[in-house]
Amino acid sequence: MTVIGFSVSLFGLFSLVYSRNYFLMLLLSFEMVMLGLFFQLMNSILLTSLEVVVFYLLVAVCEASLGLSLLVISVSYYGEDWVIMSNFLC
Repeated sequence: MTVIGFSVSLFGLFSLVYSRNYFLMLLLSFEMVMLGLFFQLMNSILLTSLEVVVFYLLVAVCEASLGLSLLVISVSYYGEDWVIMSNFLC
């Protein structure tokens, strides 16, 4: 399970680096990294403390909802989901 978690995290990081033009692809890459870390966390901590796993899932869900709200705001304000950092800073 650790090898699967590591490979999913690594694939998420590679897709984060190579497809950084669209905001939705960035969010999907972040979720792949979070999923891979969850697999690793399940393998190592699940037997000792379930609270850590539940807290991690809570943080992952909050991160996903904030990312989707930023995507909706970006699309409604700019009309597209291209990641142009100069527009986000203004």
